[in-house]
Amino acid sequence: MAITAASGDKYTGIKDAFPSTASAKGRRTGDAIRANNYSFAFMDDPAYAIASTRIAGRATWLFLIYRDMQTYNLRFELSLPRSMAEDGHVDDWAERIIFPPISFDSTNVSKTDEDEGGQSPEITVEIRKLG
Repeated sequence: MAITAASGDKYTGIKDAFPSTASAKGRRTGDAIRANNYSFAFMDDPAYAIASTRIAGRATWLFLIYRDMQTYNLRFELSLPRSMAEDGHVDDWAERIIFPPISFDSTNVSKTDEDEGGQSPEITVEIRKLG
């Protein structure tokens, strides 16, 4: 499994919405999505799923982050990409794990922060091996 972080659009972290990456992604992301899709093709049969995962190499997930300057919330999700639009934005997901939003203090955010990316609150993501 591989995880990479990317800025998401305003629909990031919202259940029943259809988020995409905030910016276009390149060839390597496209290659990773194609490898994900190769693994999905045989998911109904466990024997094929195991074989295809070995061939494809790994599943690549995107950790999408969106800073909502209207509500002063940081929204994020860990999502498994399924497709990329012609413009390079990742726009479809096989699975989405949505985390609860984190509020941040509006007094520490200036217009400059919003325009230039600024500093978001620190996030700790706990990763542990199952089994």
